[in-house]
Amino acid sequence: MNRDDIRGAIAGLKPTGQTPIAYALNQAGRDFNGLDSDRAIVLVSDGIESCGGDPVQAARTLREQGIIVHLIGFGMGNAKDEDTASLRAVANASGGRYVTASSAEELQAALAQTVATAFSVYQGDTKVATGSLGSAETMVLPEGDYRVRLDSSPPVETTVSLAPREQVMLTLEKHGADVASREKRGTLPYLSCDDPEQLDRLLGADQY
Repeated sequence: MNRDDIRGAIAGLKPTGQTPIAYALNQAGRDFNGLDSDRAIVLVSDGIESCGGDPVQAARTLREQGIIVHLIGFGMGNAKDEDTASLRAVANASGGRYVTASSAEELQAALAQTVATAFSVYQGDTKVATGSLGSAETMVLPEGDYRVRLDSSPPVETTVSLAPREQVMLTLEKHGADVASREKRGTLPYLSCDDPEQLDRLLGADQY
């Protein structure tokens, strides 16, 4: 479908002010019939279920079929806490992510975040960090042996070891059902406690 077809389809829509989340999920799930690759639905909503459906159960059913639901709460800055919790529960029920957006720019970033494959970093059986493929975030971890698990279908794991002051760039490439990993190693620069700006750049509050 090209852009003109998409614009034409959108122009023909007539919003009714209702939010049939469960119905939308059930209908969207049918579109994946016959597909065996990684499957995910990104649902953008500005409100909670309003048509009597059970979106949490619909999300659980999709998960049983191997379909993940990511949910973006758009323009919900004044929403009640229970409304946000309701939408988050839908994403959690399918193993997906819930993010919020309040502008076109934030929506674009949220879409990129939700469609990217998520991963978790474990040390032993303990999850120490999470992220998504393609993210530019730097994870700062102590030396040790780690296990990186991709939330793909089926899940894929690889291992990586960190030596003191070692910097590792881990690249994962998918070829059909196989995933190959490559490592590029270097040495972290020495930091001075007298340079707080340099410390903040490397050890930002949103980094691991």
